[in-house]
Amino acid sequence: MKMPLKPSADQFLRAENVVLRARLAEAEEMLRAIRGGGVDALVVEGDAGPRLFTLQGVDAQQNRLRGEMLAQVSDAVIAVDTEERITFFNAAAERQYGVRASDALGRQRSEVFAESWQSPDSEAAMRSALRARGEWRGELIQTTHDGRELHVECVVTALRGPDGASTGYVASIRDITERHQAEAALRRNTALFSKIIEQAPGGVYVVDAQFRVAYMNAESLPFFASVQPLIGRDFDEVLEIVWGRETGSQIASIFRHTQATGERYVSPRFSEQRHDIGVEQAFEWETQRITLPDGQHGVVCYFQDVTARERAEAALRESAERLRLAIAGSDLGTWHWDLRTGALDWSERCLEIFGIPPCTAMSHEKFLDALHPEDRARTDDAVQRALQDGSEYRIEFRRVWPVRSVHWAVSLGRAFYVAAGVQSRMVGITLDIT
Repeated sequence: MKMPLKPSADQFLRAENVVLRARLAEAEEMLRAIRGGGVDALVVEGDAGPRLFTLQGVDAQQNRLRGEMLAQVSDAVIAVDTEERITFFNAAAERQYGVRASDALGRQRSEVFAESWQSPDSEAAMRSALRARGEWRGELIQTTHDGRELHVECVVTALRGPDGASTGYVASIRDITERHQAEAALRRNTALFSKIIEQAPGGVYVVDAQFRVAYMNAESLPFFASVQPLIGRDFDEVLEIVWGRETGSQIASIFRHTQATGERYVSPRFSEQRHDIGVEQAFEWETQRITLPDGQHGVVCYFQDVTARERAEAALRESAERLRLAIAGSDLGTWHWDLRTGALDWSERCLEIFGIPPCTAMSHEKFLDALHPEDRARTDDAVQRALQDGSEYRIEFRRVWPVRSVHWAVSLGRAFYVAAGVQSRMVGITLDIT
């Protein structure tokens, strides 16, 4: 049997020459791509996995300059190829994700961070936007390799080769976690602030730093019914609609002073005719400077509509004056006994009826001493029975003047209580019936 001959040295050289020529042709093709600016980096497969090498050749100056600028920007910038392998990882990305660029380059994007999309269709929508427009903007949540959760906003731009084919994409990623947390805290503070305003007693509304109506509780709304829309409206305009230009301007200046100085203002009794509905209304109100949920200074106004109370007080004053005139015309003496202090207040006419000098300090005991001795016990009994059961008493008695003359009088009185069984006062009248 004939043995096969071993290849000669020339055959080995010719075979190796073919391989070298093929590698040279491949290298020349790559060099042309590099010179044309179509290649930024090379990913080389090795025993330890894929490694990325940035180009440092003579024709890569533009790529190096671009890489140096991206390395210095404050946002994380990450580029990936079509197989989701990281091909660029700047210094901001290192800080944001806690991973060195040398450890991230060449690895799958999902090995460095995981992304949580708002819906299952969000990632598909992003890739569709890249194909159609070459760019996508949006927010998402990323979980880093060490378990941190980042809220980020992204601008993703498609990368394409000289032939227009996709070569991956580059993403500029800004960490907005602190802003997101601050916005969430602001929403919570705003909700709490609104709840406090709503539950405050009386009418309450708030003017913000831009002098606009910011908050209004339910009790305030009927007062501003003629001003719509209300929230967000310029407060100068609101006051002019309600009170007219002159009065509205005066009130606005008080609010501005409180906002600028922090000085609290408590209004005296305020009664004016409204400009919008033509009705006179009375209010008690005050202003205070407060810090709003956004950190700016605003003004809160607390007010009470006291129109009905003022009308009632006016009617009471009128009624009291009529009573005073009636008593003066009927020759009646009036008295008031404070049961808690024991003080007995007599009118001048009442003192005259008993022949007692004006301005004399009276008490129940002095009253009894001024009576005829035979009438003291039954008069005191009538008073005590009225105190016990809250009834009205009427009794006639004699009183002895200092000059020992005897006169007749009739007295009517009634007890009043602040609570069940708790006596407060007794009031009555006395008439000379001699």
